[in-house]
Amino acid sequence: MTAYIRWLSLFWLAASLFLGVPATAGTLPLPPTAADAKQAIANGCPDCISRGVTPCGTGDVQFGKRFPKVFFAGKPARGYLPGFRMDAGEFASLARTLPYTGLMDTLRARFVDTPLVVVDGKFAAARVIPKASDVDIIFPQPLHQCLADKSKTWGCCVGACENECCEKSLGSPRIDMRWDDTETGDKLTFHYSSTLGASTLTRETTDGKTTLYWCLTNEAGMLQ
Repeated sequence: MTAYIRWLSLFWLAASLFLGVPATAGTLPLPPTAADAKQAIANGCPDCISRGVTPCGTGDVQFGKRFPKVFFAGKPARGYLPGFRMDAGEFASLARTLPYTGLMDTLRARFVDTPLVVVDGKFAAARVIPKASDVDIIFPQPLHQCLADKSKTWGCCVGACENECCEKSLGSPRIDMRWDDTETGDKLTFHYSSTLGASTLTRETTDGKTTLYWCLTNEAGMLQ
């Protein structure tokens, strides 16, 4: 049994690399009433079904069966699913191995075509904004230089540990993506971070009201 499980794990990893399917993923189960919405997502963004999405919702957003209950926020209620592009592990690996220019080019190439799925309350309907209108890559160069030293950790401890880690005094990276929802007039800004719990999406309506969504970027979310 142990050998079989090991073989199955290796097979899944190989298939993930070959097909572009995430090796680790969280489930995003949809209610039966969401059939039309899911079909609209599949039609507008096949990759969102095969490669996964980034779930954004209330402060309680999570994978699994509670997802539909913590997905919608704001008035009128809507939920958002940016296309999934990479997890924290890949982000860190790229940052530590690529030269600065190569890193910036790679991140831009990966995120520049990120789609955004817009889902109306109770999964009444869904539509896809094909790509962000603007993408900003923020990665402090001193931080990148520090990360080249593999003996230094990225995340910092609590206390005076400036000489043990990189991020404490050198800043944090993030990727900002913006979409204009021409159907509603909403402006959406996604702040992607590889740090768990630090990614957010802000929705600004035509009357200037804003709603903050929290986003899970640690693994791809697979719609079911």
